[in-house]
Amino acid sequence: MARLASFSFVLAPLLLTACELDFGPKTDDTAVEGTETDADGDGWSSEQDCDDNDPEVHPDAAEWCNGIDDDCDEEVDEGDAVDRTTWYRDGDGDGYGEAASTVAACDAPSGYAATGDDCDDADASTYPGAPEICGDEVENDCDSATDPCLISGSVRARYADASMMGREPEDSTGSAVASAGDVNADGFDDLLIGAPLSDTLGDNAGVAYLVLGPVAGDIDLFIADATLRGKEDDAEFGHAVAGAGDVNGDGFDDLLIGAPYSDVALEDAGAAYLVLGPATGDIDTHDASASLAGITRYDWTGWSVAGAGDVNADGFDDLLIGAPYSDKGGSNAGAAFVMLGPVSGDFSLHDATAQLFGEADNDSAGVALGSAGDVDGDGLDDLIVGAPRSTLGGDDAGAAYLVLGDSITNLDLGSAAARLVGQAAHDGAGAAVAGAGDVDGDGLNDLLVGASTNDAGGTDAGAAYLLLGTVRGSVLLDDAHARFVGESDFDQAGASVAGAGDTDGDGHGDILVGAPNQDAIDTDAGAAYLLLGPIEGEWVLGAADVSFVGEQAMGHTGSAVAGAGDVDGDGVDELLIGAPDTGDAGTAYLLTIVDW
Repeated sequence: MARLASFSFVLAPLLLTACELDFGPKTDDTAVEGTETDADGDGWSSEQDCDDNDPEVHPDAAEWCNGIDDDCDEEVDEGDAVDRTTWYRDGDGDGYGEAASTVAACDAPSGYAATGDDCDDADASTYPGAPEICGDEVENDCDSATDPCLISGSVRARYADASMMGREPEDSTGSAVASAGDVNADGFDDLLIGAPLSDTLGDNAGVAYLVLGPVAGDIDLFIADATLRGKEDDAEFGHAVAGAGDVNGDGFDDLLIGAPYSDVALEDAGAAYLVLGPATGDIDTHDASASLAGITRYDWTGWSVAGAGDVNADGFDDLLIGAPYSDKGGSNAGAAFVMLGPVSGDFSLHDATAQLFGEADNDSAGVALGSAGDVDGDGLDDLIVGAPRSTLGGDDAGAAYLVLGDSITNLDLGSAAARLVGQAAHDGAGAAVAGAGDVDGDGLNDLLVGASTNDAGGTDAGAAYLLLGTVRGSVLLDDAHARFVGESDFDQAGASVAGAGDTDGDGHGDILVGAPNQDAIDTDAGAAYLLLGPIEGEWVLGAADVSFVGEQAMGHTGSAVAGAGDVDGDGVDELLIGAPDTGDAGTAYLLTIVDW
């Protein structure tokens, strides 16, 4: 027995070795020879597998766009990757490609885009969602419809020819807008946009931006052609802006900017600044050609400013500056000051060429003012001044005054050539005024008066009035040649008014009315309305030839409106519309209307 046990002990290892050699017959692809292993169990040895810790990586694996050499061919994310993307050739670099020219790759090759829905890959201004340029007869936004800005219709803010966006949150960019005239004498009219709450050089010191025409598309005002900068905290430089005309006769149009809370003379006396064209780069108030300071504390000089035209026909354009809390004609009666061009240096408006005084206490004359053009055909430009707290027609019914060029001297506005009286108490007529151009085609310029809290169309729906240049004496606004009434409660139509120029090329002046609290698109998104001359009678603004509507709640589109002049040189005048609470910093829109 002992001998047999010993034999079994010696034989056992030999039997185990034979069993091992016969177990699991190998194939050529999966052989594991010597010390080779298949750690990830994918059927490929460590010698053949480029990553033996990942069963998804081996020579027979599919290639994916994942930054890994999945199929062990020493290439990563090559063109045969299972999940590669189709890319479209983007010939114009606008981020949208053409459908007919594609490549498949994991990452975008140079010159290719992710979408192939560009309807014109040779024009970088044409792509899905691009701003539609009104009147160019091009399908800019690839939506199968050209030029939404047809006469008679509603145009949304996104279809503006240009959107000029403020720089910093709460700058209130677009609370004042104006045509700058042709500041660089290149044949294109230019734009001036106020941002009175800008903190660029001080808290609420304010700025105004000059944008040279032609202009189109979305523009960040960081790249404005000139930035005019207030330097006093809380002065609100840019609260009012105006093209001043050619004040010094050098062939370049000039700029006038108001800073109603300036303390340059006395606390809140206010000031206005003249900047001569051409103007480029950063320009501070100390660089201005002239500073025109208020006379007494709390006058708020510069609350409104305007180019006066040439009121004395000497070949130099003149300046008009409002001080609505001046006490010259009575406590807070208000005043407007005329300065004849040329003008340079530092002035107190005590030395103004003419002072136009409110006719009664608390009238606030000078809240709004403007050039009326030549209303009486004598070759001299005339003026219009608003006094929204006048009580001639009832408490705060308001009034506006026409002052003829041949009578411009120190003047009580009660002696003006025409006194235009609000319809009812609390209408606030004269809170906005403007020259309308020649709307009826009689060769004489006409007048616009806004009354933003008139109730004819609903509580504070607002209204605007057109009066012909022949108007004289004391006239109730009930007798206006035309009245334009807000669509619904609290629209405040007439908060801004402007002569739009001739936007349809028919030889008649057109009219622009702002309603910053209009709700058609969203709460207080606002609107501006274009009415084509000739026009008369009673109108609800919903029937305007074009309504331009804001799209952001509380954006207050239409807070400021202006005729922009001919910015693109096509012979048709454009519109400029301010929306100071649209976007973070406020926005101004340029719009062309073409009747084609």
